Amino acid sequence: MRRCRRFVDDMNDLKHTGPPLLLTEPEGAWREIVTTFPVECVDEQARGWERSLRQRIYQHDVIQDDAVHEPVFTVRRNVRVGDYGIPFMQSRSSEAGGGITTNPY
Repeated sequence: MRRCRRFVDDMNDLKHTGPPLLLTEPEGAWREIVTTFPVECVDEQARGWERSLRQRIYQHDVIQDDAVHEPVFTVRRNVRVGDYGIPFMQSRSSEAGGGITTNPY
């Protein structure tokens, strides 16, 4: 962990002289990889945290790229977004992970 952090810091300081660093982000492939993780948490929010931590472990143990995982766990605040009194329409894609189009009028 410290070695990877040092390599990334050296690269950002334009002092990196070793081989290129490799960062792999599976992005959409996580949906397929995650199905192999044993999930133990019952609460939906806790399941999300568990999934995130298991992804970090998988990335370190299996992918073995040069990603730096800090020894912190961020708990995000819960924010609800509304229309603030001005209604707007949204169209969602029927595809899993698809986009959202907002029509403000």
